[in-house]
Amino acid sequence: MNTGIDKVYNALVQNKVKLTAKQIATRYGVANPHDMIYRLRNQGVKITLKTFTSRNGTSVQKYTVA
Repeated sequence: MNTGIDKVYNALVQNKVKLTAKQIATRYGVANPHDMIYRLRNQGVKITLKTFTSRNGTSVQKYTVA
């Protein structure tokens, strides 16, 4: 069974995708993305929150694996 935590783990760790909290919620059906990141960190995954500048000049925070 592929749960939300498995899907987010695969995206961040195996596929090296950078995700915002909103993307985690909508793509993977996670009600509380911040709790999901908290649980992954407690399992030993080195997840950081980095700020990127989008094309229109606004700042966007995305989760990445260190």
